[in-house]
Amino acid sequence: MTDRDALYAAVLAAPDDDTPRLVYADYLDDTGARADAIRARFIRNQVALARAEPWSAEYDRLRRATAPVEDHYKKEWAADLEGGFGRGIHFSRGFVAQVTCDLSRFLSDSTRVFDRHPVRAVKFTTARAHGAYPTLAASPSLARLHTLHAPGEHVDDAAAERLAASPHIGGLRCLRVVRSALSIAGLGRLASLTRSGLRELELDEHRAIGEAEVAHLVAEIDGLRLLDLSNITFGPRVAIALAGARALAGLEVLWLGYGANAAGTPLRGPGAVALAESPHLRGLTELDLYGQELRKRGAEAFFTAYAWPRLKRLGLRSNGIPASSIPAFAANPHLRSLREIDFRSNDIKAEDLGPLREACPETKFLTDDTEHPIRLVLLPEDQP
Repeated sequence: MTDRDALYAAVLAAPDDDTPRLVYADYLDDTGARADAIRARFIRNQVALARAEPWSAEYDRLRRATAPVEDHYKKEWAADLEGGFGRGIHFSRGFVAQVTCDLSRFLSDSTRVFDRHPVRAVKFTTARAHGAYPTLAASPSLARLHTLHAPGEHVDDAAAERLAASPHIGGLRCLRVVRSALSIAGLGRLASLTRSGLRELELDEHRAIGEAEVAHLVAEIDGLRLLDLSNITFGPRVAIALAGARALAGLEVLWLGYGANAAGTPLRGPGAVALAESPHLRGLTELDLYGQELRKRGAEAFFTAYAWPRLKRLGLRSNGIPASSIPAFAANPHLRSLREIDFRSNDIKAEDLGPLREACPETKFLTDDTEHPIRLVLLPEDQP
């Protein structure tokens, strides 16, 4: 075994440890080859990105430095995953971290993937095979994952029970199940995984979750960091149930988007105010209220009640907020902790933000007329 092979094997043996990755980067630098220097720099930058505070200037700088490198080189660096695993590859901390595949392919070939890359996340495209989820629950490969994105149309209550009872599920930290046939009992069974270490639960497009069900669901939650309840069956009491949930005291990220696949009525001003006044949600660093129809009165009431000390990002896209509300927002000193506010798809233009820019000079504001995705290009030192 060469030194390169031995150092790479150390990365595979400790996929959650940054030290072997940085040692491998040092080795690559020492070879003197340009291609190795590019990969070494990418590894160091992505490790730094994983450690940086989200939404900070350093985080943005590192994202811009690493994103074009990953986009340009990922096929080369993960060439052995072509054919079954080649779509939806994502890198983290310098190496392949997530693959996208059919569940049956993962069950048959996961050992080959884990032997070659420190993969910790998988997104399943389909899971139509009979007994696929019970087989996954019984597979030791499940223990290698900390993130699982499951296609919801094939996840029923029986599948949820088998997954939750799996002896290999203890390492899972993030679970995303979208648009499933789960009842509230099945959803609660998945939420109970927070008691064994699950920290991020994404349940977008579950209309089985309504006003009465939110309280039942959060009762199963313990120690959650991220919760996505976008596009559920909303109503006035959804926000009240969330605001009153002591179990959410450690929550950092809350997504409550009301899009085309949502049902019920948006939260509007009273719901947003209930969230802002909650003593249990003071630890939030990110809140998204896409499409919740705050409008002028609701938005101004929300910003009057707003008192989050740690919030870094606030998503208010498509809320019918007029430019005349900006001075009311700027009057609240608590907004100065924010690093990004998304005002897109509201009647707000960049020229309307003067009072907010003055009150929050470190904050990035997204509006339809000025903020568009910036094309990320390879720096000269990362060119082939």
